[in-house]
Amino acid sequence: MAAKWPAERRVGGVCWEVHKILASAENLFEVIVHPPLSKRTGRHSWVGDAAKRVVGWETSTPVTVEEKVDAVADLVGTRRWPPG
Repeated sequence: MAAKWPAERRVGGVCWEVHKILASAENLFEVIVHPPLSKRTGRHSWVGDAAKRVVGWETSTPVTVEEKVDAVADLVGTRRWPPG
């Protein structure tokens, strides 16, 4: 991971988990300096689930409709998103 994130490109205040997740993003150095807006706090910040959304990974806590449908589908053993 250290090779993917040289010391001068790491962002202070952003946890190692987020750096690890965003390492798979296409333009990781551009992405990490633009954290998403948290609806809960009203501030721009990185958390693990936000980073997972950016790279298209399954989140720990589903928030969007798509994430919730996928979580339910996982529980019942079928994935049906997107519909059709």
